[in-house]
Amino acid sequence: MQVLIAEDEAISRLMLERLLRKEGYEIASAVDGEEAWEVMSSPSAPPIAILDWVMPGIDGLEVCRRVRASERADQVHPYIIIVTGQGTREDVVTGIGAGADDYILKPYEPGELKIRLQVGTRTVKLQRELLDSREKLKYLAARDALTGLLNRRAIMERLNEERDRAIRQQSPLGLAWIDLDNFKAVNDRYGHQRGDDFLCEISQLFRQSIRSYDILGRFGGDEFLAIFPTATEKETRKICSRLRDNVSKHAFLADCISLSMSVSVGYISTVCTEDVDADTLLGSADRYLYRAKRGGRNRIEGSSELIDPEENGADSS
Repeated sequence: MQVLIAEDEAISRLMLERLLRKEGYEIASAVDGEEAWEVMSSPSAPPIAILDWVMPGIDGLEVCRRVRASERADQVHPYIIIVTGQGTREDVVTGIGAGADDYILKPYEPGELKIRLQVGTRTVKLQRELLDSREKLKYLAARDALTGLLNRRAIMERLNEERDRAIRQQSPLGLAWIDLDNFKAVNDRYGHQRGDDFLCEISQLFRQSIRSYDILGRFGGDEFLAIFPTATEKETRKICSRLRDNVSKHAFLADCISLSMSVSVGYISTVCTEDVDADTLLGSADRYLYRAKRGGRNRIEGSSELIDPEENGADSS
């Protein structure tokens, strides 16, 4: 683990560097407050810092304040130890109040410093573990438990984000409703467990059909939503066609029998304006999906034209 040593007195700094290297720490050094702040404000800042209170330029307390003011919730907060010869109760209160995690008086025993650094190391490792756990929970909260695709809430959040981006950039945005044809009959005949297997298999086919930066989610049941950033109407239809073809050509196995399955797709691709919200896009894609179902299934319907919301739709599996 790397430690910043900010100390303007050369002999003290070299002795401290030697001590910490023996303990297995990597060392970054600074000879004044400005250099210390430059190190601590970099993206690769050491997770532990030992700051002398009195240094040329800005002092250790000011470096500490700046570090704390720049911290983000999604990063490890460095463990900061203030080193000083000022040891009154008021000095300790001032140092801790500036954001220091620990406070050590000169002259200090090497053993005391090593113990305090061990505390700092454990604290930093614990922060990293907590951040990793939080990221894992955040990831899981956004995923459909069965397919691993984005869940309904997460895909809607991404749709709103991409819609806002499309407005800012005045770029087209493609959106597709994908619905499995006659999937209820598959569940009824082969059971829900095999139906779940089919959903996972189809989800993988969908992933293989879209571009690397496209966004795919399971909206619920056998309905899926795909978002195609910057895709023109022609590009959106091409992706949807590839997606439909990959499913229809795939052999699904059940009870040693090869099955064919198909999907119907309704899409919209348009240049968004402020009066075109996510619900408008979804509504149009849903109505195009209804047309695909009504037209015989295993079809693609869509265009760059938004459909009048008064047009009736229907859910047909």
